[in-house]
Amino acid sequence: MITKFPVVYVMLSIKQHKLSAGRKIRSFRARRAALGFVMEGTGTAQLGGYKYELKPGAVLHIAPETSLELQASAIGSLTLTYIHYLGVMLDAAVLAPPAIAEWGLSPVAAEFFNLDSFRLPDIKELLGKLLQSKESGESTESGTQFNRSMLFNQMLYLLSSSELSHERTDNAIERSLNWMDQNYMNSFPLSRLPELAGLTPSSYCRAFKRVTGLSPGSYLTQLRIKKAKTLLREPNRTLKDVARHVGYQDELYFSRTFKKSEGMSPTLYRKRHGKRVAIVSHLFLQDHMLALGVKPVAGPSFPSTYAGLGYPSYLTGLLKDTVALNAERRIRYNELTPLSPDVIIKMDFNNNLGGAAWAGYENTVHLNGITSWTGYLGAVAGILGKEDEADGIVRRMAHVQQIGKDALRSFTVQGRWAVIRVMQDDIRLYTGNNHALSDLLFEQLGFQPYEMAYEEAYLCQGLSLLAEIDPERILVVWSDSAALGKLSTNPIWQGLRAVADGQVYVPDSKEWDPWGPLGRELTIQECVRYFGQFQ
Repeated sequence: MITKFPVVYVMLSIKQHKLSAGRKIRSFRARRAALGFVMEGTGTAQLGGYKYELKPGAVLHIAPETSLELQASAIGSLTLTYIHYLGVMLDAAVLAPPAIAEWGLSPVAAEFFNLDSFRLPDIKELLGKLLQSKESGESTESGTQFNRSMLFNQMLYLLSSSELSHERTDNAIERSLNWMDQNYMNSFPLSRLPELAGLTPSSYCRAFKRVTGLSPGSYLTQLRIKKAKTLLREPNRTLKDVARHVGYQDELYFSRTFKKSEGMSPTLYRKRHGKRVAIVSHLFLQDHMLALGVKPVAGPSFPSTYAGLGYPSYLTGLLKDTVALNAERRIRYNELTPLSPDVIIKMDFNNNLGGAAWAGYENTVHLNGITSWTGYLGAVAGILGKEDEADGIVRRMAHVQQIGKDALRSFTVQGRWAVIRVMQDDIRLYTGNNHALSDLLFEQLGFQPYEMAYEEAYLCQGLSLLAEIDPERILVVWSDSAALGKLSTNPIWQGLRAVADGQVYVPDSKEWDPWGPLGRELTIQECVRYFGQFQ
């Protein structure tokens, strides 16, 4: 007969931490068992080597000697209530002194979970009472101590007592699926998954198969193979690199697993499905490809504008193995044949028009007439079979744009803006239509434009038009410094209201490129940094 000894749980301390936006609590090691409750805000926690997303109702269960790092999100603060507690095992049979309970006797199984909407209000109320009892004084009176003990154990009961319903079980499985999706590339024991879901191993496996139709091991293998298939389409990745990126340290074992799943070796899959893509364009469409996880074998460069390979700095390191095609001159089809591209993405520009020189090449896809960055992203994604990834990029960019808009709000609402580019022989005035920069500034970041009834993206000889508008503020982009100096002495320019009021803004916009996801995000960051100094 197995003797079961009673365990008493005692709250040692309770504190509330409030982290302002973006603030981090550096990694520390918990000396005792602890519970952390997120009451307000969002952020991340790095607990024992695993990263978790925090939101109201999130619970962290911290084992002794486990490292913990916290960070609030960039927007808004994070409020965390932190409780140290101790489990004491009582050996009533031999009247021995109480023994500290081992970690395995903890009343809460999962390392991380989110409270459901039914439990959250009750937990908040109990935490509020515990904090209130602390603020009223650290009294040692038995009545006060008993009340705290009762509140703490009532909270533990709510966390651990009842069996999860099917709905709650499915939510727990969904959490572990999300965790697997974020950690599939790491080596971890499958026994960790039931702990994360807060279920026993048998309950977890039954629920997992009901939700996914697979065992946890089969699902993880399927997830890793799916990710591997995406990476195998990238021509510059080695097989060993692909294996390690999806959680396999043994390349041979990865190959056997892949062949068992797909009916062919990774090498054969790559030959059948991988695409070698070259780009002939005046836009950095390699930006779109890189965001989609594919590196082109060749792409346009502009050596007179950008040093080195002819790319902006944020692309240079990513394209060091890509052949740079000088887009400032004519690019011929036979320059690409040694690279054996499966697909050439071709746009008409300057002296690189289509016509007879490119007619008859079946591996060439012509992209013309697209007026938005999402249009180009969708077109490139369609060629690569990456439509789902493109949807994710658009969603993420919407979030990045909203953060930028919020950061610039106090500045952009003060007056209307004209956007110009000053060149040696021309001044272009952007109309607010059919251009990625106009869309970013006016539609997404909240700059207030002047209404212009033109379909063109920009108007040439824009100085006279500027005089008609007489704008309150002027933003100068992509401009020639010598031409700017010459313009500053022009009487028409000097007579503009924005010039007289000192409301002309000239950021270093050389690398601003809102046509691709990577360049668009950099442009937003640079806008926030530049205009932030004037707020």
